Amino acid sequence: MQDTAPPLSRAMLQRLVLRYRRNAPAAALGPHLRRAQGHSLEFRDYRAYQPGDDIRTVDWRASLRRGETAGLLVRSFEAEKRLTLAVLIDNRPEMLLPETAPKLLFALWALRALAELALAGGDDVLLARLFSGAGQPSVTLRGTSGPQQAARWAEALWHAGDVSGVGAAPAFADLTALERQLQPASAVVVISDLLFDDRGGRFAAFLRAAQMRRRSVSILHLDSFAHEAAMLRQLGQFRLLRPDPQEDPGPLRHDAAVLAEAGAAIAGHLRALRRAAAGPGLDWPAQAVQWPATDGFEKTDLRDLFAQSFPALPLLRGLGLGGQG
Repeated sequence: MQDTAPPLSRAMLQRLVLRYRRNAPAAALGPHLRRAQGHSLEFRDYRAYQPGDDIRTVDWRASLRRGETAGLLVRSFEAEKRLTLAVLIDNRPEMLLPETAPKLLFALWALRALAELALAGGDDVLLARLFSGAGQPSVTLRGTSGPQQAARWAEALWHAGDVSGVGAAPAFADLTALERQLQPASAVVVISDLLFDDRGGRFAAFLRAAQMRRRSVSILHLDSFAHEAAMLRQLGQFRLLRPDPQEDPGPLRHDAAVLAEAGAAIAGHLRALRRAAAGPGLDWPAQAVQWPATDGFEKTDLRDLFAQSFPALPLLRGLGLGGQG
């Protein structure tokens, strides 16, 4: 279980558990402290009526006192309720690149760390692959056995890696079925480089749907483009992997103009995806986790990058409450 074990000290994990317990949302309404909105006898507060609220919670007298144009007020109550933290991981073969410091390894470290934080906070965890393929598409974890289950799930995904499919058009997992697994009190985290073609807008539609019912969606964007460009400059000559071998143009030489064009295309793709996924509960920081723009960056350096960047991730400050994208 060591390959995908997050490179964080036990003391750091314990500090992050305390921060998670303080910040994790209850039905995306604020710090939960093991509390969530429900229908117990303990009155919490009034709030404005929202589409989908139970009409039985409307306080008609309080609403009338506000005036006809002010809108309806609903009563909210306190009740014990679990949060479900859903972590979706991009499992395309491209995530195994760059070979010396693969994005998939960083993603699996983050997945296991997030699972441990949520489970230690008493919440449920849903782990899911974003794209179809061999293996278990999703698993739900709860209780003290959860971290060991998360470790087995992550190790199976890591050791099933195969770069032979790099460049092939990915097939999404059943995102509709995954959406049905999300509880009303859910925080969704997607870990990916986001460099895939969202034909038909299925992924963006899933992100918008996942933000409904007071949920939040956080994007953990991994960006290795600058590092891979530095590798190409060092190599001087390289070969592109394509889905159709007949499209192979043969060896190519480093070309700064081509790489600049590729960088602009990536930026345009990300802007379009961000616009398509926009919603009230989207947390997509402008700054990605970036591999350094130097050659010679390897797994040891990747461990240092994770240890420095993971504790400072914006999603740990509230898992996307209110949307910060």
